[in-house]
Amino acid sequence: MNALEARVPRSLLGPLPAGFGVAAATGIADPGGKPALKDLGLGANLANVAFRPNEPARDWWDKQQAFSLHDRTIDPFFRSVSLGALLQGANQAYHPGPGYHDRIFSSTPAISQESGQQGVLQHYGVYLPTAYRPGRPWPLQWWFHFRGGNAHIAAAAVPRIFKDMGEDVNTIVVSPDGRGESTWYVGKGQVDFREVWRDVHRTFAVNSDRTYIAGHSMGGWATYLLTILYPDRFAAGFPASGPVTQGAWTGVDFNGCDKFESPDGETPCYTSANGGDPRAEFTRPLLDNLRYVPQAIYQGVPDELVPTSGVIMQAERLRELGYRYRLYLFPAQEHYGPPVVDQWADGARYEHQFVRDPNPPRVTYLRSMPFEHAVERVQSGGVKLTFHFDRAYWMSGLEPVDPAKGVARFEGRSLAIPERPHSTAPEAGGPAKEDQTGPYVMTGQAWRFGDTALPDRQNAFEASLSGASAVRLSTSRMQLDVSRRLIGDLATGSALRLTLEGAFGRRVSASIDGRPATVMRVASNLVTIAVPAGHHSLTVSPR
Repeated sequence: MNALEARVPRSLLGPLPAGFGVAAATGIADPGGKPALKDLGLGANLANVAFRPNEPARDWWDKQQAFSLHDRTIDPFFRSVSLGALLQGANQAYHPGPGYHDRIFSSTPAISQESGQQGVLQHYGVYLPTAYRPGRPWPLQWWFHFRGGNAHIAAAAVPRIFKDMGEDVNTIVVSPDGRGESTWYVGKGQVDFREVWRDVHRTFAVNSDRTYIAGHSMGGWATYLLTILYPDRFAAGFPASGPVTQGAWTGVDFNGCDKFESPDGETPCYTSANGGDPRAEFTRPLLDNLRYVPQAIYQGVPDELVPTSGVIMQAERLRELGYRYRLYLFPAQEHYGPPVVDQWADGARYEHQFVRDPNPPRVTYLRSMPFEHAVERVQSGGVKLTFHFDRAYWMSGLEPVDPAKGVARFEGRSLAIPERPHSTAPEAGGPAKEDQTGPYVMTGQAWRFGDTALPDRQNAFEASLSGASAVRLSTSRMQLDVSRRLIGDLATGSALRLTLEGAFGRRVSASIDGRPATVMRVASNLVTIAVPAGHHSLTVSPR
Protein backbone atom coordinates (compact mmCIF):
# COMPACT_ATOMS: atom_id res chain seq x y z
CA MET A 1 0.00 0.00 0.00
CA ASN A 2 1.37 3.40 -1.02
CA ALA A 3 -0.10 6.81 -0.25
CA LEU A 4 0.80 9.88 -2.28
CA GLU A 5 0.53 13.50 -1.18
CA ALA A 6 0.90 16.16 -3.87
CA ARG A 7 1.54 19.85 -3.17
CA VAL A 8 1.21 22.31 -6.05
CA PRO A 9 2.30 25.96 -5.46
CA ARG A 10 -0.56 28.33 -6.25
CA SER A 11 1.82 30.53 -8.24
CA LEU A 12 2.34 27.77 -10.81
CA LEU A 13 -1.33 27.40 -11.60
CA GLY A 14 -2.00 30.81 -13.08
CA PRO A 15 -5.57 32.09 -13.47
CA LEU A 16 -8.18 29.57 -12.42
CA PRO A 17 -11.98 29.55 -12.51
CA ALA A 18 -14.03 29.46 -9.32
CA GLY A 19 -14.32 25.74 -9.74
CA PHE A 20 -11.90 23.44 -11.49
CA GLY A 21 -11.16 19.75 -11.85
CA VAL A 22 -8.41 17.65 -10.33
CA ALA A 23 -7.24 14.21 -11.42
CA ALA A 24 -4.44 12.02 -10.07
CA ALA A 25 -2.44 9.35 -11.86
CA THR A 26 0.80 7.46 -11.38
CA GLY A 27 3.39 5.93 -13.66
CA ILE A 28 6.80 4.27 -13.53
CA ALA A 29 9.64 6.74 -13.10
CA ASP A 30 12.36 6.83 -15.77
CA PRO A 31 15.08 9.12 -14.31
CA GLY A 32 17.08 9.28 -17.52
CA GLY A 33 14.19 9.49 -19.88
CA LYS A 34 12.28 12.27 -21.55
CA PRO A 35 9.47 12.36 -20.61
CA ALA A 36 10.07 11.33 -16.99
CA LEU A 37 7.69 8.36 -17.09
CA LYS A 38 8.37 5.08 -18.85
CA ASP A 39 6.27 4.11 -21.83
CA LEU A 40 4.45 0.99 -20.62
CA GLY A 41 3.08 0.11 -24.02
CA LEU A 42 -0.47 0.68 -22.81
CA GLY A 43 -1.24 3.61 -25.08
CA ALA A 44 -0.16 6.03 -22.34
CA ASN A 45 2.74 6.25 -19.93
CA LEU A 46 0.40 6.10 -16.92
CA ALA A 47 -0.32 2.93 -14.95
CA ASN A 48 -3.01 3.87 -12.45
CA VAL A 49 -5.68 6.57 -12.26
CA ALA A 50 -7.47 7.69 -9.09
CA PHE A 51 -11.17 8.36 -8.51
CA ARG A 52 -12.72 5.50 -10.46
CA PRO A 53 -15.79 4.06 -8.69
CA ASN A 54 -18.55 1.87 -10.09
CA GLU A 55 -16.30 -0.59 -11.89
CA PRO A 56 -17.87 -3.83 -13.15
CA ALA A 57 -17.04 -7.08 -11.34
CA ARG A 58 -13.61 -8.47 -12.21
CA ASP A 59 -10.36 -9.39 -10.43
CA TRP A 60 -9.14 -5.78 -10.41
CA TRP A 61 -11.06 -2.52 -10.70
CA ASP A 62 -9.36 -1.43 -13.90
CA LYS A 63 -11.73 -1.71 -16.86
CA GLN A 64 -12.68 1.98 -17.05
CA GLN A 65 -9.12 3.25 -16.72
CA ALA A 66 -7.83 0.66 -19.20
CA PHE A 67 -10.04 2.00 -21.99
CA SER A 68 -9.27 5.63 -21.11
CA LEU A 69 -5.52 5.08 -20.99
CA HIS A 70 -5.68 3.29 -24.32
CA ASP A 71 -7.36 6.41 -25.71
CA ARG A 72 -4.67 8.60 -24.06
CA THR A 73 -7.06 10.50 -21.83
CA ILE A 74 -8.00 10.63 -18.15
CA ASP A 75 -10.81 13.16 -18.59
CA PRO A 76 -13.49 10.85 -17.08
CA PHE A 77 -11.65 10.80 -13.76
CA PHE A 78 -11.52 14.51 -12.89
CA ARG A 79 -13.21 15.64 -9.68
CA SER A 80 -14.38 19.21 -9.05
CA VAL A 81 -12.70 21.46 -6.48
CA SER A 82 -13.89 24.84 -5.15
CA LEU A 83 -11.03 27.31 -5.58
CA GLY A 84 -12.70 29.89 -3.35
CA ALA A 85 -12.96 27.48 -0.44
CA LEU A 86 -9.34 26.44 -0.89
CA LEU A 87 -8.08 30.03 -0.90
CA GLN A 88 -10.04 30.72 2.29
CA GLY A 89 -8.23 27.85 4.02
CA ALA A 90 -11.20 25.50 4.16
CA ASN A 91 -10.49 22.12 5.75
CA GLN A 92 -13.29 19.70 5.02
CA ALA A 93 -13.45 16.50 7.05
CA TYR A 94 -14.24 13.43 5.03
CA HIS A 95 -17.25 11.45 6.21
CA PRO A 96 -17.72 8.26 4.22
CA GLY A 97 -21.23 7.69 2.97
CA PRO A 98 -23.02 4.73 1.38
CA GLY A 99 -20.98 2.64 -1.03
CA TYR A 100 -17.57 0.98 -1.13
CA HIS A 101 -14.47 2.64 0.33
CA ASP A 102 -10.80 1.82 0.70
CA ARG A 103 -9.77 2.68 4.25
CA ILE A 104 -6.07 3.32 5.00
CA PHE A 105 -4.60 3.09 8.50
CA SER A 106 -1.15 3.15 10.09
CA SER A 107 0.12 -0.26 11.13
CA THR A 108 2.82 -1.00 13.67
CA PRO A 109 6.40 -0.48 12.40
CA ALA A 110 7.42 -3.67 14.23
CA ILE A 111 6.07 -5.86 11.43
CA SER A 112 6.44 -3.37 8.57
CA GLN A 113 9.01 -2.84 5.87
CA GLU A 114 8.80 -0.51 2.91
CA SER A 115 8.61 -3.14 0.22
CA GLY A 116 5.80 -4.96 -1.50
CA GLN A 117 2.65 -5.00 0.60
CA GLN A 118 4.40 -4.73 3.95
CA GLY A 119 4.54 -0.96 4.49
CA VAL A 120 3.32 0.90 7.56
CA LEU A 121 0.28 2.08 5.61
CA GLN A 122 -2.19 -0.78 5.33
CA HIS A 123 -5.76 -0.89 4.08
CA TYR A 124 -9.05 -2.70 4.16
CA GLY A 125 -12.28 -2.51 2.19
CA VAL A 126 -15.51 -1.30 3.77
CA TYR A 127 -19.02 -1.24 2.33
CA LEU A 128 -21.68 1.04 3.84
CA PRO A 129 -25.30 0.19 2.90
CA THR A 130 -27.55 2.72 1.19
CA ALA A 131 -29.46 3.40 4.41
CA TYR A 132 -26.23 4.11 6.31
CA ARG A 133 -26.17 7.22 8.46
CA PRO A 134 -23.54 7.90 11.11
CA GLY A 135 -24.64 8.31 14.68
CA ARG A 136 -26.29 4.99 15.49
CA PRO A 137 -24.75 1.52 15.83
CA TRP A 138 -24.92 -0.64 12.70
CA PRO A 139 -24.58 -4.41 12.36
CA LEU A 140 -21.10 -5.40 11.22
CA GLN A 141 -20.15 -8.25 8.87
CA TRP A 142 -16.51 -9.29 8.53
CA TRP A 143 -15.58 -11.02 5.26
CA PHE A 144 -12.17 -12.64 4.82
CA HIS A 145 -10.73 -13.27 1.37
CA PHE A 146 -9.51 -16.55 -0.06
CA ARG A 147 -5.86 -17.44 -0.71
CA GLY A 148 -4.54 -15.30 -3.54
CA GLY A 149 -7.15 -12.61 -2.88
CA ASN A 150 -6.94 -9.18 -1.32
CA ALA A 151 -9.02 -6.61 0.53
CA HIS A 152 -10.72 -5.54 -2.71
CA ILE A 153 -11.65 -8.97 -4.01
CA ALA A 154 -15.15 -8.84 -2.51
CA ALA A 155 -15.85 -5.53 -4.24
CA ALA A 156 -14.10 -6.36 -7.49
CA ALA A 157 -14.88 -10.00 -8.17
CA VAL A 158 -17.59 -11.21 -5.77
CA PRO A 159 -19.93 -8.20 -5.58
CA ARG A 160 -23.01 -9.99 -4.24
CA ILE A 161 -21.20 -10.30 -0.93
CA PHE A 162 -22.00 -6.63 -0.41
CA LYS A 163 -25.60 -7.14 -1.55
CA ASP A 164 -26.40 -10.32 0.39
CA MET A 165 -24.35 -9.62 3.50
CA GLY A 166 -24.56 -5.82 3.47
CA GLU A 167 -27.23 -4.01 1.47
CA ASP A 168 -30.10 -6.46 1.92
CA VAL A 169 -29.59 -6.73 5.69
CA ASN A 170 -28.52 -3.09 6.35
CA THR A 171 -25.08 -4.13 7.55
CA ILE A 172 -21.58 -2.67 7.26
CA VAL A 173 -19.20 -5.12 5.54
CA VAL A 174 -15.46 -5.01 6.28
CA SER A 175 -12.93 -6.93 4.17
CA PRO A 176 -9.39 -7.00 5.65
CA ASP A 177 -6.31 -7.52 3.51
CA GLY A 178 -4.60 -9.76 6.07
CA ARG A 179 -1.11 -8.43 5.25
CA GLY A 180 -1.00 -10.27 1.96
CA GLU A 181 -2.61 -12.86 -0.25
CA SER A 182 -1.77 -16.01 1.73
CA THR A 183 -1.04 -15.27 5.40
CA TRP A 184 -3.97 -17.40 6.61
CA TYR A 185 -4.64 -14.60 9.13
CA VAL A 186 -1.94 -15.89 11.48
CA GLY A 187 1.34 -14.19 12.36
CA LYS A 188 1.31 -10.81 10.65
CA GLY A 189 -2.17 -11.58 9.37
CA GLN A 190 -3.38 -11.89 12.96
CA VAL A 191 -1.84 -8.51 13.78
CA ASP A 192 -3.66 -7.09 10.76
CA PHE A 193 -7.01 -8.39 12.02
CA ARG A 194 -6.46 -6.81 15.43
CA GLU A 195 -5.44 -3.49 13.90
CA VAL A 196 -8.37 -3.42 11.49
CA TRP A 197 -10.71 -4.30 14.36
CA ARG A 198 -9.49 -1.29 16.33
CA ASP A 199 -9.70 1.04 13.33
CA VAL A 200 -13.23 -0.06 12.45
CA HIS A 201 -14.43 0.52 16.00
CA ARG A 202 -12.75 3.94 16.12
CA THR A 203 -14.13 5.01 12.75
CA PHE A 204 -17.66 3.62 12.53
CA ALA A 205 -20.52 3.17 14.96
CA VAL A 206 -21.03 -0.59 15.04
CA ASN A 207 -23.32 -2.85 17.03
CA SER A 208 -21.04 -5.12 19.06
CA ASP A 209 -23.90 -7.53 19.70
CA ARG A 210 -24.64 -7.95 15.98
CA THR A 211 -21.16 -8.60 14.63
CA TYR A 212 -20.79 -11.52 12.19
CA ILE A 213 -17.88 -13.19 10.41
CA ALA A 214 -17.61 -15.02 7.09
CA GLY A 215 -15.09 -15.92 4.42
CA HIS A 216 -14.31 -18.27 1.57
CA SER A 217 -11.53 -20.90 1.49
CA MET A 218 -8.67 -19.37 3.49
CA GLY A 219 -11.30 -16.90 4.69
CA GLY A 220 -13.47 -19.82 5.78
CA TRP A 221 -10.54 -21.04 7.87
CA ALA A 222 -10.34 -17.49 9.31
CA THR A 223 -13.97 -17.83 10.37
CA TYR A 224 -13.18 -20.95 12.40
CA LEU A 225 -9.91 -19.48 13.68
CA LEU A 226 -11.26 -16.16 14.89
CA THR A 227 -14.52 -17.41 16.39
CA ILE A 228 -12.51 -19.97 18.36
CA LEU A 229 -9.98 -17.40 19.58
CA TYR A 230 -12.49 -14.57 20.16
CA PRO A 231 -15.92 -16.19 20.68
CA ASP A 232 -17.19 -13.20 22.65
CA ARG A 233 -16.76 -10.84 19.66
CA PHE A 234 -19.13 -12.55 17.23
CA ALA A 235 -22.81 -13.48 17.15
CA ALA A 236 -22.45 -16.10 14.36
CA GLY A 237 -20.05 -17.40 11.70
CA PHE A 238 -20.36 -18.32 8.02
CA PRO A 239 -17.38 -20.34 6.65
CA ALA A 240 -17.59 -21.27 2.95
CA SER A 241 -15.28 -23.98 1.56
CA GLY A 242 -13.20 -23.45 4.69
CA PRO A 243 -10.42 -25.87 5.64
CA VAL A 244 -10.42 -26.83 9.29
CA THR A 245 -6.66 -26.31 9.60
CA GLN A 246 -3.97 -24.37 7.75
CA GLY A 247 -3.90 -26.71 4.79
CA ALA A 248 -6.40 -29.54 4.92
CA TRP A 249 -7.68 -32.36 7.12
CA THR A 250 -8.97 -35.46 5.37
CA GLY A 251 -11.41 -36.32 8.13
CA VAL A 252 -9.37 -39.18 9.59
CA ASP A 253 -6.65 -39.39 12.22
CA PHE A 254 -4.88 -42.32 13.84
CA ASN A 255 -1.79 -43.04 15.89
CA GLY A 256 1.23 -43.09 13.65
CA CYS A 257 -0.39 -41.13 10.82
CA ASP A 258 2.62 -38.80 10.71
CA LYS A 259 4.92 -41.76 10.02
CA PHE A 260 3.48 -41.93 6.52
CA GLU A 261 4.64 -38.42 5.65
CA SER A 262 5.50 -37.88 1.99
CA PRO A 263 8.56 -35.89 0.78
CA ASP A 264 6.37 -32.78 0.38
CA GLY A 265 5.16 -33.02 3.99
CA GLU A 266 1.72 -34.50 3.39
CA THR A 267 0.23 -37.38 5.39
CA PRO A 268 -2.97 -39.42 4.96
CA CYS A 269 -4.49 -37.15 7.63
CA TYR A 270 -3.16 -33.64 7.03
CA THR A 271 -1.68 -31.41 4.35
CA SER A 272 0.05 -28.09 4.96
CA ALA A 273 -0.19 -24.78 3.12
CA ASN A 274 2.02 -21.68 3.17
CA GLY A 275 4.24 -22.89 5.99
CA GLY A 276 1.40 -23.93 8.26
CA ASP A 277 1.49 -26.47 11.08
CA PRO A 278 -1.74 -28.36 10.31
CA ARG A 279 -1.70 -30.59 13.38
CA ALA A 280 -1.07 -27.71 15.81
CA GLU A 281 -3.57 -25.47 13.97
CA PHE A 282 -6.32 -28.10 13.89
CA THR A 283 -9.55 -26.35 14.91
CA ARG A 284 -11.82 -29.34 15.58
CA PRO A 285 -10.57 -29.98 19.16
CA LEU A 286 -11.31 -26.33 20.00
CA LEU A 287 -14.88 -26.13 18.69
CA ASP A 288 -16.04 -26.28 22.32
CA ASN A 289 -15.43 -22.51 22.36
CA LEU A 290 -18.35 -21.95 19.95
CA ARG A 291 -21.19 -22.52 22.43
CA TYR A 292 -22.74 -19.15 21.54
CA VAL A 293 -21.38 -18.71 17.99
CA PRO A 294 -23.60 -20.71 15.57
CA GLN A 295 -22.05 -21.59 12.21
CA ALA A 296 -23.52 -21.72 8.68
CA ILE A 297 -21.10 -23.96 6.74
CA TYR A 298 -21.10 -23.98 2.91
CA GLN A 299 -19.25 -26.87 1.26
CA GLY A 300 -19.11 -28.16 -2.30
CA VAL A 301 -19.13 -31.95 -2.27
CA PRO A 302 -16.55 -32.36 -5.11
CA ASP A 303 -14.22 -29.74 -3.55
CA GLU A 304 -10.74 -30.54 -4.87
CA LEU A 305 -8.84 -28.51 -2.25
CA VAL A 306 -10.81 -28.85 1.00
CA PRO A 307 -11.81 -32.48 1.75
CA THR A 308 -15.54 -32.63 2.29
CA SER A 309 -15.04 -35.50 4.73
CA GLY A 310 -13.16 -33.18 7.09
CA VAL A 311 -15.82 -30.48 6.86
CA ILE A 312 -18.57 -33.03 7.59
CA MET A 313 -16.63 -34.18 10.65
CA GLN A 314 -16.35 -30.54 11.74
CA ALA A 315 -20.14 -30.21 11.60
CA GLU A 316 -20.55 -33.57 13.33
CA ARG A 317 -18.47 -32.31 16.24
CA LEU A 318 -20.76 -29.28 16.60
CA ARG A 319 -23.71 -31.68 16.70
CA GLU A 320 -22.03 -33.80 19.39
CA LEU A 321 -21.45 -30.69 21.49
CA GLY A 322 -25.12 -29.76 21.25
CA TYR A 323 -24.30 -26.50 19.47
CA ARG A 324 -26.23 -24.71 16.73
CA TYR A 325 -25.09 -25.02 13.12
CA ARG A 326 -26.16 -25.60 9.54
CA LEU A 327 -24.19 -27.58 6.97
CA TYR A 328 -25.04 -26.80 3.33
CA LEU A 329 -23.67 -29.44 0.93
CA PHE A 330 -23.64 -28.44 -2.75
CA PRO A 331 -23.17 -31.59 -4.90
CA ALA A 332 -22.44 -29.61 -8.09
CA GLN A 333 -19.98 -27.02 -6.74
CA GLU A 334 -16.22 -27.48 -6.57
CA HIS A 335 -13.92 -25.34 -4.43
CA TYR A 336 -14.46 -22.07 -6.28
CA GLY A 337 -18.18 -22.65 -6.70
CA PRO A 338 -19.33 -20.21 -3.98
CA PRO A 339 -17.57 -17.09 -5.35
CA VAL A 340 -18.47 -18.04 -8.93
CA VAL A 341 -22.15 -18.55 -8.12
CA ASP A 342 -21.86 -15.55 -5.76
CA GLN A 343 -24.98 -16.17 -3.70
CA TRP A 344 -24.72 -15.83 0.07
CA ALA A 345 -28.22 -14.84 1.13
CA ASP A 346 -29.22 -17.94 3.08
CA GLY A 347 -26.02 -17.96 5.12
CA ALA A 348 -26.41 -14.24 5.83
CA ARG A 349 -30.02 -14.73 6.92
CA TYR A 350 -28.92 -17.52 9.24
CA GLU A 351 -26.27 -15.29 10.83
CA HIS A 352 -28.73 -12.48 11.44
CA GLN A 353 -30.99 -14.72 13.53
CA PHE A 354 -28.47 -14.37 16.33
CA VAL A 355 -27.44 -11.61 18.70
CA ARG A 356 -24.37 -11.82 20.90
CA ASP A 357 -24.85 -12.05 24.66
CA PRO A 358 -21.76 -10.36 26.17
CA ASN A 359 -22.43 -11.94 29.57
CA PRO A 360 -23.95 -15.39 29.06
CA PRO A 361 -24.77 -17.75 31.93
CA ARG A 362 -22.17 -20.30 30.80
CA VAL A 363 -18.64 -19.98 29.44
CA THR A 364 -16.67 -22.78 27.80
CA TYR A 365 -13.16 -21.94 26.63
CA LEU A 366 -10.06 -23.94 25.73
CA ARG A 367 -6.64 -22.31 25.46
CA SER A 368 -4.29 -24.55 23.48
CA MET A 369 -0.65 -23.47 23.70
CA PRO A 370 0.46 -25.46 20.60
CA PHE A 371 -2.34 -23.71 18.67
CA GLU A 372 -1.45 -20.30 20.13
CA HIS A 373 2.27 -20.68 19.43
CA ALA A 374 1.52 -21.70 15.85
CA VAL A 375 -0.58 -18.55 15.37
CA GLU A 376 2.35 -16.54 16.72
CA ARG A 377 5.05 -18.31 14.68
CA VAL A 378 3.54 -19.12 11.27
CA GLN A 379 3.59 -16.22 8.76
CA SER A 380 5.37 -14.00 11.29
CA GLY A 381 8.12 -13.02 8.87
CA GLY A 382 10.74 -13.75 11.51
CA VAL A 383 9.24 -11.19 13.93
CA LYS A 384 8.67 -12.49 17.46
CA LEU A 385 4.96 -12.11 18.12
CA THR A 386 3.18 -12.80 21.40
CA PHE A 387 -0.57 -13.26 21.67
CA HIS A 388 -2.56 -14.13 24.77
CA PHE A 389 -5.76 -15.91 23.83
CA ASP A 390 -6.74 -16.27 27.47
CA ARG A 391 -10.25 -14.85 27.78
CA ALA A 392 -13.89 -15.08 26.77
CA TYR A 393 -16.89 -13.20 28.13
CA TRP A 394 -16.53 -12.84 31.94
CA MET A 395 -13.53 -15.20 32.19
CA SER A 396 -9.93 -14.06 31.62
CA GLY A 397 -6.36 -14.79 32.62
CA LEU A 398 -6.65 -18.51 31.83
CA GLU A 399 -3.11 -19.85 32.24
CA PRO A 400 -2.05 -23.44 31.42
CA VAL A 401 0.02 -25.56 33.77
CA ASP A 402 2.38 -26.24 30.85
CA PRO A 403 2.96 -22.92 29.01
CA ALA A 404 4.70 -24.69 26.12
CA LYS A 405 2.43 -27.60 25.24
CA GLY A 406 -0.49 -27.44 27.64
CA VAL A 407 -4.19 -27.08 26.99
CA ALA A 408 -6.17 -25.26 29.67
CA ARG A 409 -9.93 -25.83 29.74
CA PHE A 410 -12.47 -23.70 31.58
CA GLU A 411 -16.13 -24.60 31.98
CA GLY A 412 -18.05 -22.15 34.14
CA ARG A 413 -21.57 -21.10 35.01
CA SER A 414 -22.97 -18.12 36.88
CA LEU A 415 -26.10 -19.10 38.81
CA ALA A 416 -26.90 -15.39 39.16
CA ILE A 417 -27.71 -15.25 35.42
CA PRO A 418 -30.84 -17.34 34.76
CA GLU A 419 -30.32 -19.74 31.86
CA ARG A 420 -33.24 -20.38 29.54
CA PRO A 421 -33.71 -24.15 29.30
CA HIS A 422 -33.48 -25.45 25.75
CA SER A 423 -33.48 -28.67 23.82
CA THR A 424 -31.73 -29.49 20.56
CA ALA A 425 -33.64 -30.28 17.38
CA PRO A 426 -32.43 -31.34 13.93
CA GLU A 427 -32.83 -29.02 10.93
CA ALA A 428 -33.04 -29.84 7.24
CA GLY A 429 -33.63 -27.96 4.00
CA GLY A 430 -33.01 -27.70 0.25
CA PRO A 431 -32.74 -28.19 -2.66
CA ALA A 432 -32.80 -24.47 -3.61
CA LYS A 433 -34.21 -21.03 -2.90
CA GLU A 434 -34.90 -18.08 -5.16
CA ASP A 435 -31.74 -16.31 -4.01
CA GLN A 436 -29.67 -19.42 -3.24
CA THR A 437 -29.05 -21.54 -6.32
CA GLY A 438 -28.96 -25.27 -5.69
CA PRO A 439 -29.11 -28.04 -5.64
CA TYR A 440 -28.03 -28.30 -2.03
CA VAL A 441 -28.85 -30.31 1.04
CA MET A 442 -28.93 -28.55 4.38
CA THR A 443 -28.71 -30.37 7.70
CA GLY A 444 -28.14 -28.83 11.08
CA GLN A 445 -29.09 -28.42 14.69
CA ALA A 446 -31.19 -25.73 16.39
CA TRP A 447 -32.01 -24.81 19.96
CA ARG A 448 -35.67 -24.91 20.94
CA PHE A 449 -36.70 -22.83 23.94
CA GLY A 450 -39.80 -23.91 25.83
CA ASP A 451 -42.09 -22.17 28.29
CA THR A 452 -40.28 -23.54 31.33
CA ALA A 453 -39.87 -20.94 34.07
CA LEU A 454 -36.40 -19.53 34.53
CA PRO A 455 -34.51 -20.87 37.56
CA ASP A 456 -34.17 -18.65 40.63
CA ARG A 457 -31.07 -16.50 40.85
CA GLN A 458 -28.40 -17.64 43.27
CA ASN A 459 -25.36 -15.74 44.44
CA ALA A 460 -23.17 -18.61 43.36
CA PHE A 461 -21.08 -19.97 40.53
CA GLU A 462 -19.76 -23.30 39.27
CA ALA A 463 -16.45 -23.88 37.54
CA SER A 464 -14.56 -26.91 36.28
CA LEU A 465 -10.98 -26.59 35.05
CA SER A 466 -8.34 -28.93 33.69
CA GLY A 467 -4.74 -28.19 32.76
CA ALA A 468 -5.05 -24.69 34.26
CA SER A 469 -2.90 -22.93 36.85
CA ALA A 470 -4.77 -19.61 37.01
CA VAL A 471 -8.05 -17.97 36.06
CA ARG A 472 -9.82 -14.66 36.70
CA LEU A 473 -13.58 -14.10 36.93
CA SER A 474 -15.46 -10.79 36.73
CA THR A 475 -18.12 -10.96 39.43
CA SER A 476 -19.93 -7.87 38.11
CA ARG A 477 -20.32 -9.38 34.64
CA MET A 478 -21.45 -12.62 36.29
CA GLN A 479 -24.04 -10.51 38.19
CA LEU A 480 -22.69 -11.81 41.49
CA ASP A 481 -23.11 -9.66 44.62
CA VAL A 482 -19.82 -9.49 46.52
CA SER A 483 -21.35 -7.41 49.32
CA ARG A 484 -22.80 -10.64 50.71
CA ARG A 485 -21.73 -14.26 50.93
CA LEU A 486 -20.68 -15.75 47.61
CA ILE A 487 -20.56 -19.52 47.07
CA GLY A 488 -18.54 -21.37 44.47
CA ASP A 489 -18.51 -25.01 43.43
CA LEU A 490 -15.04 -25.49 42.03
CA ALA A 491 -13.34 -28.53 40.49
CA THR A 492 -9.75 -28.28 39.29
CA GLY A 493 -7.32 -30.90 38.11
CA SER A 494 -4.32 -28.96 39.45
CA ALA A 495 -3.50 -26.29 42.00
CA LEU A 496 -5.21 -23.09 40.88
CA ARG A 497 -4.77 -19.37 41.49
CA LEU A 498 -8.34 -18.05 41.44
CA THR A 499 -8.77 -14.29 41.12
CA LEU A 500 -12.15 -12.66 41.61
CA GLU A 501 -12.67 -9.16 40.27
CA GLY A 502 -15.34 -7.01 41.92
CA ALA A 503 -16.26 -4.15 44.23
CA PHE A 504 -15.09 -5.89 47.39
CA GLY A 505 -15.08 -4.17 50.76
CA ARG A 506 -11.93 -3.49 52.75
CA ARG A 507 -11.98 -6.91 54.38
CA VAL A 508 -12.77 -10.24 52.77
CA SER A 509 -12.62 -13.76 54.17
CA ALA A 510 -12.72 -17.07 52.34
CA SER A 511 -13.05 -20.72 53.19
CA ILE A 512 -12.49 -23.91 51.21
CA ASP A 513 -14.56 -26.90 52.32
CA GLY A 514 -15.31 -25.06 55.57
CA ARG A 515 -11.66 -24.39 56.41
CA PRO A 516 -10.22 -20.83 56.34
CA ALA A 517 -8.32 -19.97 53.18
CA THR A 518 -5.69 -17.31 52.64
CA VAL A 519 -6.96 -14.27 50.73
CA MET A 520 -4.54 -12.01 48.88
CA ARG A 521 -5.60 -8.49 47.87
CA VAL A 522 -3.74 -7.86 44.61
CA ALA A 523 -5.65 -4.58 44.19
CA SER A 524 -8.68 -2.93 45.74
CA ASN A 525 -10.97 -4.76 43.32
CA LEU A 526 -9.08 -8.06 43.09
CA VAL A 527 -9.17 -11.00 45.48
CA THR A 528 -6.90 -14.00 44.88
CA ILE A 529 -7.35 -17.38 46.53
CA ALA A 530 -5.07 -20.42 46.24
CA VAL A 531 -7.22 -23.48 45.51
CA PRO A 532 -5.70 -26.99 45.75
CA ALA A 533 -6.43 -29.66 43.17
CA GLY A 534 -9.72 -31.43 43.68
CA HIS A 535 -13.44 -30.71 43.99
CA HIS A 536 -14.18 -28.00 46.56
CA SER A 537 -16.84 -25.77 48.04
CA LEU A 538 -15.65 -22.16 48.18
CA THR A 539 -17.17 -19.38 50.27
CA VAL A 540 -16.18 -15.72 50.01
CA SER A 541 -17.69 -13.26 52.48
CA PRO A 542 -17.26 -9.61 53.49
CA ARG A 543 -15.99 -9.01 57.04
